[in-house]
Amino acid sequence: MEQEHLAELKRQMAAQSEHISKALQLRMNPLVHQRSIAYLVQCASQIQEQEQRVSSLLERRQEIRQECIRQQQRLELTEQHRLHCLKDYIAVEQVRQSNEADRDWIARSVWKERTNASQIQAMSKSEGKI
Repeated sequence: MEQEHLAELKRQMAAQSEHISKALQLRMNPLVHQRSIAYLVQCASQIQEQEQRVSSLLERRQEIRQECIRQQQRLELTEQHRLHCLKDYIAVEQVRQSNEADRDWIARSVWKERTNASQIQAMSKSEGKI
């Protein structure tokens, strides 16, 4: 948008310069020539200001791009850290679940042995009564 405006200013100045040059060839009028020169100087000043604006915007765009790249890198690092933490959590959770399964198995084994022992005692008592 700003670059298009700059190009338009340059086109206008070139057209006016050509028009002034032709008018000067047709009729030499010092007052008109002075005003024309002042107008062209004003156009040149506007063009220079617009070029500075465009340059400033290009620099700002480059800064924004660099910041975007830095933010993307930070995001990637954060995602890598999240995945690493998730892997650690999964490993710890698997160990916890494995330990819990072992405790359950041991508890069932003890319960089963006690149940079997009481059944055997009950059977031996009932056999002894017969």
